[in-house]
Amino acid sequence: MNINNWEYLERTEQGKGDAVTCLNCEWSGLVPVTSETCPCCGMEGALVFTDEDDNLHIQEGTIYIPVEK
Repeated sequence: MNINNWEYLERTEQGKGDAVTCLNCEWSGLVPVTSETCPCCGMEGALVFTDEDDNLHIQEGTIYIPVEK
């Protein structure tokens, strides 16, 4: 995945975040907890939890921080 040309991605960092999938562009990954903006396409409100199990929403790994609007 080439993230260098994502205009809506501010930065990445390691830590815990919400495991989500974007309903607009189908990107899946980790975003900051409670984030509502897709770091790939920039769509607000299109993120849904990837796993329906409440205990698996927050996972550890690379967090994709979207640009603040």
